[in-house]
Amino acid sequence: MRKKFYPKVAMKFPAVVTSDEGISLKVTGLEISTEGLTIQCSTAERNLITPGGCFIHNGRPLELDLRIDFARSANQVNLVVARCHVNFSRRITKNTCQIGLVFLEISDENHGKIKQMIEASSIASAA
Repeated sequence: MRKKFYPKVAMKFPAVVTSDEGISLKVTGLEISTEGLTIQCSTAERNLITPGGCFIHNGRPLELDLRIDFARSANQVNLVVARCHVNFSRRITKNTCQIGLVFLEISDENHGKIKQMIEASSIASAA
């Protein structure tokens, strides 16, 4: 059984996911860990990413490109890019869905940025 070593941190952030077909959508990140994240989108957007909620394609989990901007101010860009696979897709309400993404390919630098954001969020919530 696989154990998680890093906690998920609830925080909202803007993200963009891009499918292999070139469909790019602006979504909202809801929580993140060093292993992956959960995004929220409309049902219509979910159907563009994972048609009907199906996230298996040719016997494998669907893969997406991800771009997150953890901007700390209007002048500072803290961009994270990664390749992810879809871990789950669930409908929350009639018009809202959540999609779980697991990092497949992410640079050490981008992984470090995520760790920093998790640590900063943990410190802020403890204060």
